[in-house]
Amino acid sequence: ERQTAFDKMMAVCGTNIGRTFEIERYKMHPKVGVVHQIQFSSARDPTTGQLAIAVNETDISGLKSVQDDLVAAKMQQERFLAATSHELRTPLNGIIGLSESLMQNHCCDERMVKTLQLIKISGLRLAGLVNDILDAASAKRGQFTIKHEMVELRDISQGVCDMLAPLVPKTKDLKLINTIQASLPRIEGDACRINQILTNLVSNSIKFTERGSITLSAALNGSEILIEVTDTGIGIPHSKLDQVWQPFKQVDMSTTRKYGGTGLGLSLVKELVEAHGGR
Repeated sequence: ERQTAFDKMMAVCGTNIGRTFEIERYKMHPKVGVVHQIQFSSARDPTTGQLAIAVNETDISGLKSVQDDLVAAKMQQERFLAATSHELRTPLNGIIGLSESLMQNHCCDERMVKTLQLIKISGLRLAGLVNDILDAASAKRGQFTIKHEMVELRDISQGVCDMLAPLVPKTKDLKLINTIQASLPRIEGDACRINQILTNLVSNSIKFTERGSITLSAALNGSEILIEVTDTGIGIPHSKLDQVWQPFKQVDMSTTRKYGGTGLGLSLVKELVEAHGGR
């Protein structure tokens, strides 16, 4: 076996002078898997023309064990998040359904109806966060499902504004403005996913904007439609623009402590936009 491996190594090295190759060799122990990393490189003697091979063998069993443990921990974390999210869906659906049922009861006065509407909207928003967690796990596995249907942007954007407007804290002097026109041509996409994209963007703006406005706009850009959500909030440093699209990332820890959040919203927006073929 060693001679066969050596002959193969000589054949490879003979045609790849000066290159370094790396392989991992597994030696199975009754209880512990031992892994050796073998690096070899070749050089030809300029005088004699003979081929010389340098071999370096390193025991990397400890490193491989740590890597395996990290992969197992990551899988366990994803399973926990998925299981927890599914468990949260049942009571949330109950809250949303009961609030809708009570609103249909004509015995409720106007004040009670407004309270029930807020309960329903809050339940829908929390259900959206649960879906974000599940979608983030799906994105890692490349299992996004996108429907192809003709979508009216005006209807979706207005629905997002109507849903989120009651959730703007009364301490904030903030307006949601939808300037997306009904005259825009319909686009092909997944209405639920586009709603999810706009909801995450507007929610993010609400979180980081104390006063002023949050504006939704859209315009034709050649064969594409450019959708923008702009606000008068604290903004994002130019050096941090790439970071905020990564999972569980925010501008800095002080932002997380002050405003909260999971850091999943914008990364999920990026995944959903790219899944639609956008950017």
